[in-house]
Amino acid sequence: MIQSAAWSRILPFGTLNRDLKLIFVSNLIGAFGDGLYVYILPLYIRGLQASSAEVGFLFSIFTLGTALTILPGGFLADRFDRKKIMILGWLIWVPMPLLFSAATHWTQLVPMMALYGFFISGPATSAYVMTAARKDSVTITYTLMGASWWLATFFLLVWAVIFPLSLEC
Repeated sequence: MIQSAAWSRILPFGTLNRDLKLIFVSNLIGAFGDGLYVYILPLYIRGLQASSAEVGFLFSIFTLGTALTILPGGFLADRFDRKKIMILGWLIWVPMPLLFSAATHWTQLVPMMALYGFFISGPATSAYVMTAARKDSVTITYTLMGASWWLATFFLLVWAVIFPLSLEC
């Protein structure tokens, strides 16, 4: 019991209901999966005959995809079931690594990078967290949601230090 009290002061998970815990875990898993390849994605793109400028162009497409989908995401989140909007966003985003691996030339990545930036679920997630959070712990709830992504990233970086990746073919 004492250990539980100590952990609740460090990581106040008691503030999260079941749905918020699921969002926390999905962010953690998503970040872990994303982090497995996003840091080597520029090298992979270069391996598909892209110049440095073309790699930059693809990441611009990624950012444009985010910018163009976040506003409609807010509109949809106010009019439809937020859980369904969140699921839609994940269903579009999750298969992107598999699609990336099928490319044989960097130009094939243009539509995939736009979909990789597809952020229609961001506003729905934020609104859902806001309505599901306890009124006395909204800030810590948002903090935990953001921390879940960066916690996975931290573990990936520690993993990379312990087990360095060899990029030799």
